Amino acid sequence: MKRTTKRLIGAGALLVGLLASALPAGPVSASATPDAPSTSDVVPLVVGGRNASEPYPGMASIQWTRNGDPYWNSCGATLIHPRFLLTNAHCGWDLTGAAPVPLDPANLRVRIGSHDRTSGGFVSPVAEFLIHSEWDWGAGDDRVADIALVRLPNPVPVQPYRLATSETGTATNIGRILGWGSITPDRNNPVYPEILQELDVRVLPNQDCEMGGLPISEGEICFDSPGGAGVCYGDSGGPGLRRAHGEWRVLGGASRETSAACGVSPTIYTSAVYYRDWIDEVIRTGVVPPRANSATAGTPSSADLHRWLAGV
Repeated sequence: MKRTTKRLIGAGALLVGLLASALPAGPVSASATPDAPSTSDVVPLVVGGRNASEPYPGMASIQWTRNGDPYWNSCGATLIHPRFLLTNAHCGWDLTGAAPVPLDPANLRVRIGSHDRTSGGFVSPVAEFLIHSEWDWGAGDDRVADIALVRLPNPVPVQPYRLATSETGTATNIGRILGWGSITPDRNNPVYPEILQELDVRVLPNQDCEMGGLPISEGEICFDSPGGAGVCYGDSGGPGLRRAHGEWRVLGGASRETSAACGVSPTIYTSAVYYRDWIDEVIRTGVVPPRANSATAGTPSSADLHRWLAGV
């Protein structure tokens, strides 16, 4: 996350901590209780972000060893079931080179529930990345579908978070983003904090994200970047949250910026509300549903790939 020019919001994953009051009853991740938030549920934070101010037990960092750093945060994720984390499809790829390379789950681990990406919480290996079948880097004529689940080999003793049941509905439309992404907008010299950062943002009308090389598509949400603060390199996969019934619930995961620079324009998130049925089916069956017959896959160009190679 990038802070303002006076103060940068540290963070890599923009993870959302949803403090659910109880574990889900079974594999279904969505709450059966409709969102009914009030304006008193959320108090906006200082624009620009700050160190995480409360526990986020289901916040997770997807990690692998890079440049000698065994705790390198590649993406954020959110625990929504004892064995499944919600993240974004492009987080299943190594984007550090000239072209994306699929990540080997054997080289990955997740740290769940710690503000510090280098210690604490619960650490688990990764069994499998389950990526939406329509994901093609935005090259086709269908939905972008930048969404994935991370399956863990065993259930973890950590409280999962609930999914939101609607994308809007608050009088203020305030949400929260979390992460360990770069606290500077300089891609050549990023600075990744060890401590989780948080920032309150507003949910915007989707037309506010109709810009950039790949405008917002069906199944996506638009978040603002208040005062020059917002997501930055390393914040991919981390969810945007909303407050309901006294707890944080997951709205979606960070997909991409609408400009080349961090924090200067709105950010597009994949909607967990929209993809809730897909999420629940994959958790229930362990299998990714096939691409719809009406959807046409595309072959990504260098421009398609650049949106994520140079993005969040």
